[in-house]
Amino acid sequence: MYSLCALIGTTNALNMEIPVYSSARTVRLDGGVSMIPLGEALLAEISESGGLGAGPSIAGAFEFLGAGVEAWVRVLSAGGPTAYVETEYFGGEGFERSAVWSAGKLALGPHDAAGSINQALRALGVRSPTDNQEFELVGLNRFRSVEEWLAHS
Repeated sequence: MYSLCALIGTTNALNMEIPVYSSARTVRLDGGVSMIPLGEALLAEISESGGLGAGPSIAGAFEFLGAGVEAWVRVLSAGGPTAYVETEYFGGEGFERSAVWSAGKLALGPHDAAGSINQALRALGVRSPTDNQEFELVGLNRFRSVEEWLAHS
């Protein structure tokens, strides 16, 4: 099984805004990007805080994206393009979704298909020398769950 729910952006952009939530942890990936795994504690903290305000929402296009997380992505995207990704696979069956915001506005997606995360990573400037390998290039295949990512952050 592989399961991930996270925000991904340039390392500089994500590090600028981390203090907003005490449960947030930044994980440095390869290729100049980092991610904030959206674990249960962080999602609860975002929900309890009421998020960062309202705005146009695409939350219904995703399984785990709530209004508070979406508002935070818009804030983070002021520092550079920022992606929300979610995926879950078990035995070859599952889903992969992504969207990218830039300067507070939706810039790409929402996408709901195989390769959605690679497409989001390309929007962040990640370029693989081989087709559709951005996911592996940045190291998203190192761990198989949000909990594993958080345990190693």
